[in-house]
Amino acid sequence: MKVFFCLLALATLANSALLPPYIFGRPTRSSFLKHHERIHFAKHNGIDALLMRDALEADAATPDVKIGWFTNQRFQYNDKFFDSKADPAHIFLMVGGEGEAEAVWVQNPNYQWMKMAAKHNAMAVQLEHRFFGNSQVFDNKTAMSFENLKYLTPKQAIEDLAAFIKGGSYPGGLTAVSRLKHPELSVGGIASSGGIDLRVDYSGYAQGMQDTILQQSKECYLAVNTSFYSLQQASLTVAGRNKLNKIFNLAPAFDASTTQLDITNFFASIFGVFQGIIQYTFDGRNKATENGLSVTGICKLMLTNNDPIQKLQDVNNWNNGFYNISKNDPFPNSYSDMINTMRTVEWKEDNNNALEARGWGWLTCNFLGFFQTTDQGRNIFQNIVPLGYFVNMCTDMFDKSVDMNYIVQANAQAKLYYGDVTTYNASNVVLPNGNDDPWRAIGVYVNNPATHTISMKIKGEGHCSDMYESYAAESPDLAGVRKLIFGEVDYYLGVQNHIETTTKSSSTSTLPIFSLFSAICIYLFI
Repeated sequence: MKVFFCLLALATLANSALLPPYIFGRPTRSSFLKHHERIHFAKHNGIDALLMRDALEADAATPDVKIGWFTNQRFQYNDKFFDSKADPAHIFLMVGGEGEAEAVWVQNPNYQWMKMAAKHNAMAVQLEHRFFGNSQVFDNKTAMSFENLKYLTPKQAIEDLAAFIKGGSYPGGLTAVSRLKHPELSVGGIASSGGIDLRVDYSGYAQGMQDTILQQSKECYLAVNTSFYSLQQASLTVAGRNKLNKIFNLAPAFDASTTQLDITNFFASIFGVFQGIIQYTFDGRNKATENGLSVTGICKLMLTNNDPIQKLQDVNNWNNGFYNISKNDPFPNSYSDMINTMRTVEWKEDNNNALEARGWGWLTCNFLGFFQTTDQGRNIFQNIVPLGYFVNMCTDMFDKSVDMNYIVQANAQAKLYYGDVTTYNASNVVLPNGNDDPWRAIGVYVNNPATHTISMKIKGEGHCSDMYESYAAESPDLAGVRKLIFGEVDYYLGVQNHIETTTKSSSTSTLPIFSLFSAICIYLFI
């Protein structure tokens, strides 16, 4: 039996009055899809999805640690298309990332991996990441305590996959690394937007945003520069901060007790609005994107004759409208409230959002890094979000020991585990990235036809764009990329005539063939 495995980065934070719209490169308002779709024996377009659990050892990656427990790791499966009598029979496995596993991923027949499952008569299975959703490891009262979080690592997640397979975008990176660490368990993988070039300071994210804006127009580029410069200058005086209070309806407002950390937190929140829009620009993840939530919409607002700072609020109001948030609604502006929310350690159904934010924060502070600073030098966003801001967050969220030295050393160890991207040598992997995705710079840029290691940038698309169902306004290049991916999956599963089709797609495509990047991973396990 061959198993096809797809890793997906799920970000499933709901609205919260205490959280800004974007934290650690992850949205806090919505995921790739709707959140909290806890569906048992549910139906979507006539396709059934079953919710199951399985007990796995939680210390697979740390055999020297004697903790003596087993826990339930939730998984969902859909056998609507499954032909158990086929030789070989196929199972496609999607592995959840930093959020609750949503049943819709094994329900919607229009998602690309589900189309492939139907084509190959495969069972579709989704495995939830430990410490997220219902896959809690420890007692709920202390589920996400600092002491327990030491077991939340990408290394553990990869070993969990191995244990699950043998019987028992972040996930894209897990897929790419899994092909290196456990090639004996899989026949191939699709690692959409799967970044593994780890670094503490990822100022390249802001640079990527800047490049995407410049592709729209030089006028938009200059307008964004003027607005963020004006924002920074306004923060330097009492009169300027009062202006910010009024324009953004800050809650709480800046006053005599305001600190530089408070101001930096505000800057990060405004920058985060632009992050959330540009990261997913032009992809088909939801109706907001399909209805125009993209960098093009940002530029339309930035090229009006409004006050430079008011333009930033115009973008914020426009973005909020897609999430049914009223115009000029109070703008969350409390660093301490945000941190207190993310210090939550008890897991309950009604605070899952805060736990997911805390879990993803831990993965960045303790392993991945990827702090989206604006420290790259002169840029249109100014030097408003420094590395120290993220270090403060890590220390305040977890423990005083999680300081700069801790973060740098942890990231260095993580890089040793993930490996050097310039020598990435896994076989049977497709590594698609969106050319407008700010995460694209941390991908692997390797191509080797002999080992079917194929990477590309998709013109005019954002994060994980190849994963979703097609829509009318998507980049015309997506069709060619998806055809290539389907052809490679044919190859992994031994379908005849796949090589000729795939080779033709590769040679005639106008896409530059480069990278590995961040969020869906499709693996075939034997």
